[in-house]
Amino acid sequence: MLSLRSVNQFYGQNHILWDVDLDLPPGTCTGVLGRSGMGKTTLVNCIMGRLPVNSGSMTWQEDGFPPRDLLLQPAEQRARMGIGYVPQGRHIFSQMSVEDNLLIALLAGSGQSEKPHVIPEMVFDLFPALYSLRQQRSGELPVDQQQQLALARALVLRPRLLILDEPTDGMSPWLEEEMGNLIRRLNLDYGLTVLLLEQRVSLIRRVADYFLLLHRGRNVAQGRVAQLDDLTVNKWLTVS
Repeated sequence: MLSLRSVNQFYGQNHILWDVDLDLPPGTCTGVLGRSGMGKTTLVNCIMGRLPVNSGSMTWQEDGFPPRDLLLQPAEQRARMGIGYVPQGRHIFSQMSVEDNLLIALLAGSGQSEKPHVIPEMVFDLFPALYSLRQQRSGELPVDQQQQLALARALVLRPRLLILDEPTDGMSPWLEEEMGNLIRRLNLDYGLTVLLLEQRVSLIRRVADYFLLLHRGRNVAQGRVAQLDDLTVNKWLTVS
């Protein structure tokens, strides 16, 4: 699906990402861990085309199609290729209704397409509460339903890769569990590939197939999630 090799990124004179490698197999969930400021969001912004990559490669590969150099694609084209992104902080239009939020996301992502702008059935299948609340102003929704709406806005374009940046931020443990169930459903029922940026190790261990641990912009550990042991967590994620 997506393969990164030796990705380096600079912010001015500061070297932010150092030779980062990452593979996202189709239909799997990969968790990216690291303390704040260690390069997780920078990595995603490079994938989305919002930040330049100074060296390295990013290859997008779909079944039945030749590989494509993602670095040659402008940011808006990457979304149309099938990369969805839900940033941290539940970015929604709070003064607009739930339905208008979804339609705007659909219109913005489809460009000049003449196809009718219809919200996919899967959105309301995943989030039935949003259907009954579709005329309500989104800023009046509780935190969990605002997060559902942020996710739904990304899903209206039927992405093949969904990137989630700290989706459980500010959530209680039981809402974290609901989010985990949703991620697994996206994987198993809909075949989406998920890249999950998350600081809650418990969630990564429950829903991810693979993990990547970043420390000061470097891969310091990665592999199958079963390899994410307490020794690794304590070494790289515990604040001393």
